[in-house]
Amino acid sequence: MFFGEYSINYGALFVGLKLAALPIVVIFIIQSKQIITGMTAGAIK
Repeated sequence: MFFGEYSINYGALFVGLKLAALPIVVIFIIQSKQIITGMTAGAIK
């Protein structure tokens, strides 16, 4: 349990947040070249 009546388990809360954000960061790192190419292609008319 992350939240108690009088306390918050910050360690478990932040581990859960890191695990939730990890797949998004990995996908961004793998696809960063395509993302930058798409953004620059959309900016040039």
